[in-house]
Amino acid sequence: ASGWATGCAWVDAVGALSHSFAALPSKGAWVILGDAGLTLLLHALAVGWLVAQRGRGEATEADEAEPEARSAAYNAPSRRVERWVVEQDFLTGAAAFCVGWGYIVCFRDCSFLLGLVFGHESEAWSRAGEVLFALALGT
Repeated sequence: ASGWATGCAWVDAVGALSHSFAALPSKGAWVILGDAGLTLLLHALAVGWLVAQRGRGEATEADEAEPEARSAAYNAPSRRVERWVVEQDFLTGAAAFCVGWGYIVCFRDCSFLLGLVFGHESEAWSRAGEVLFALALGT
């Protein structure tokens, strides 16, 4: 739960610093392009974090010999006292939330564009575009 709260705080911070996530797509094309660029940047940073942390916190061969070693790496007997492994998992979850929210904002922007194309800025067609976009993505 605290990783979710931290992810929300990161999203709020990114939105406050960039003024992009909080802006509605009806403000112009720069908002939509800014959201897409910011989401791709956050995605790249998260992938960089995962690559940098690769191999840290994995269970050792001695841990794998034990039946309980099939659980998460920070539950492995040799890792129970290492706080960094738990923090790494926490930060990874918070980063994933932040990146996921960026994609939600981009999907909102795309659904707005779809409604704009079909409805010429009418509210009913804009909502219809959102529904079509959600159905196309299966969400």
